[in-house]
Amino acid sequence: MFLSEFKKILGRAVIFSLSLYLFSGAASAEDINEQNESRSKVYSHNKSSGGSSRDTIVLTGPKKMPDGSCALFVKAKIIYNNQRFVSAKITSRPKKHCKAESGACKVVVEADYAPVGRLSYWVKSKWKVQSSGC
Repeated sequence: MFLSEFKKILGRAVIFSLSLYLFSGAASAEDINEQNESRSKVYSHNKSSGGSSRDTIVLTGPKKMPDGSCALFVKAKIIYNNQRFVSAKITSRPKKHCKAESGACKVVVEADYAPVGRLSYWVKSKWKVQSSGC
């Protein structure tokens, strides 16, 4: 009797801890370190007959930067909100250490869709914040 009650409590504890772990992981993907990361707007495509798409995204620097500093591009990554029957990839990146203020930091995302393909994503970019030598 004691053993079956113990198994129930242990099972509930495991389920609770796993669900807590899963939900905290989903929230951390959305979090942006405002010091050196930024995000683009959300891009969405629905292709009922298949095909391809190409988005050119102008990257912006971090929102909170000290006065007199600049942001230099380091890397970019696609974060998916929804992906169904589609493969997307970044095909063109700006040069490393491109300055965000210039507006020349662009990323090209190309996607190929199967019929009834759907895609919703945003681009997370990482920056090196530099206070001198801009």
